[in-house]
Amino acid sequence: DILGKADSWATLHWVGGFTLILQVVLYACQYNSEWGGCLLTPRETIDAAMNGGIVYFKNGVALLLAFAYAQTVKDLQLSKWLIDCLGDTSEAGLPPLVFALCAVFSLGTGTSKGTTIVFMPAVIPLAVHIGGMDNVSLLTTTISAVLGGAVWGDHCSPVSDTTVLSASASQVQLFD
Repeated sequence: DILGKADSWATLHWVGGFTLILQVVLYACQYNSEWGGCLLTPRETIDAAMNGGIVYFKNGVALLLAFAYAQTVKDLQLSKWLIDCLGDTSEAGLPPLVFALCAVFSLGTGTSKGTTIVFMPAVIPLAVHIGGMDNVSLLTTTISAVLGGAVWGDHCSPVSDTTVLSASASQVQLFD
């Protein structure tokens, strides 16, 4: 219950401010005897703080967009639409169907996290509709199909950030 009432926006502000203050104090306290001064000059400390602030700002924007996206999916009533379209699917056919849908979506978007965010709130009510609340096996298999399809599509996608970064880290040419 405490996590449900947590204010993530305020937490980001407090953590960002504390980190900024801690960064300045630690850089000022580390004395370099060879150079005869602090580890970083005041200008370098400010530059590092500004670069960190840019990352902090990007995280705040991403969080804001995630909330907007979640509200959009809720307003579109995607779970009701899936129940109407796929409500007569058999219990054995639901997990493979969900896996295929998630894999195609993730392959096209290049994000496993985004696929999970889109499909979990839509597919769980569908699994409950088909199998009932007591069918834990169908529910866990369907959730596993969402996660598996999302990760499969993300790893195979040429537009995935993890694919691009792992290729870059391995010094593989991305373009001919």
